[in-house]
Amino acid sequence: MYSVDFYDDHFGIAAGGDYTKQEANVNNIATTHDGGETWQIQASGQNAGYTTCVKIKPGSKGKEIIAVGDRHISYSSDFGKTWKKISDEKGFFVCEWADASTVVFAGNSRIAVLKLKF
Repeated sequence: MYSVDFYDDHFGIAAGGDYTKQEANVNNIATTHDGGETWQIQASGQNAGYTTCVKIKPGSKGKEIIAVGDRHISYSSDFGKTWKKISDEKGFFVCEWADASTVVFAGNSRIAVLKLKF
């Protein structure tokens, strides 16, 4: 795992994968509902693959999550159980919610702002 984010003392999400096999997406996203005592694998084989950063949307109680990997930007609206690739943009490695509809992404010599309308 490369990134972990918590909504509160109980719910959190971790994401990662094998950077040498970026399309492989097996067991690379997990969530916890007990503050990290136990973790449950989510969307194994059904997400965009290798992920370097995952962030929970402010005010969403953990329901909405954005994730970025070297080859994708993905979004979950169900606590990380399912994911939709929203961009094939390459080269971003970190992300941060600026507000409830704006995400900032950064990578090697680049920064981008994405306004979400859903």
